[in-house]
Amino acid sequence: MRPLTLLLLAGGLAACGPSIRYERAPDRVIPADARWAWSPPDSDGYPVTAGGTAVPDTIDRAIADAIENELVARRFQRTTPELAEFRVHYHLARRARVDTLPPRDDTYCPSGCARRWDPWWWYGTPEEIESRTVRWDEGTLVIDAVTPDGKVVLWRGVMSAEVSERTTREAGPAIRDGVKRVMRGFP
Repeated sequence: MRPLTLLLLAGGLAACGPSIRYERAPDRVIPADARWAWSPPDSDGYPVTAGGTAVPDTIDRAIADAIENELVARRFQRTTPELAEFRVHYHLARRARVDTLPPRDDTYCPSGCARRWDPWWWYGTPEEIESRTVRWDEGTLVIDAVTPDGKVVLWRGVMSAEVSERTTREAGPAIRDGVKRVMRGFP
């Protein structure tokens, strides 16, 4: 593969940042300066026996600390579960992703014709990229604010992004940045 093609491909992949979305209960509002508490832990994750991975305690603690720091910065006060106006819960998942590019289809030059000028010049069109299969790890962080009884999700922020080798080695900065991005949409 030509060096510039690699550079363009890498730049394109880097431009595909995390996907973030929000959901809100239509008839409920979290008031400013509301008191919150952690929701009790549950076992709703993807179990290790089914191919899931257990989250190390250090990552679990880093996520909880980052969420708490964001809530405190927004002047939401942590309290006991009995006095909380909402509870906070989060989920973390990671999975291997595989995507296959569509079959080669050179619309610029049908079979047997002389190649004419095209916008890709000598770098090669996307159809000429040698590797047709792309593999990566994707991580998803879900942060929920639920009613004190846990029956209604008041707000949900979801972020999915590629988990790089560097992120795996140095998780702390990536966790803080990811939580900060998700919490931007918090009331």
